[in-house]
Amino acid sequence: MYNKLFLLGLRCIVMLSISYFLSALVHEFGHLLGAAKQGGFLLVLRVGRLIFPGGKNRPWLWKGRKVSVSPGCCVVLCSGREGYIEAAAGGSRANLYLSMASVCSGLFLSAAKIPMNQNIFLLQGLLAAVSLFISLVNFLPIEGSDEAVKRRLKKDEGYAEKFRIQQEKCLVLLENGLWEEVCLD
Repeated sequence: MYNKLFLLGLRCIVMLSISYFLSALVHEFGHLLGAAKQGGFLLVLRVGRLIFPGGKNRPWLWKGRKVSVSPGCCVVLCSGREGYIEAAAGGSRANLYLSMASVCSGLFLSAAKIPMNQNIFLLQGLLAAVSLFISLVNFLPIEGSDEAVKRRLKKDEGYAEKFRIQQEKCLVLLENGLWEEVCLD
């Protein structure tokens, strides 16, 4: 009996970790897509310790040595303030879409009477829940959330200029090979 409970708990922890990683990855790609809609481009994207740099002369993927407080980071360079606003909104929007897609795919499989593995069902449910949670937290106007950054970018021109300069500093760091310094809090 204890072996079954242990294995069930271990399976839940593994599925929760996978859901968390996938939700963070989708969130950061949402920032990238938001920026790309406005003509921006990727400087570097980090999820956990995995780092995906943009540009042609950089390694495609590497494992960072330092661990950050936040689960992910997306640094983009946009031509204007609207690009950064759209990039800030893109992450939460992507998490909402992932949550809805996960629920809808589960409903479709159930309605089509397609047999579903328990692990897939558990992963879909956890993915929907974690993604929705990340989205809701980022919609709160608390310091550092995407919504707070978006509002501040819209209202405060000085902050928007500082934000743009910070992103340009990241480009300089990347061009000089200081990979680890760019995307850590």
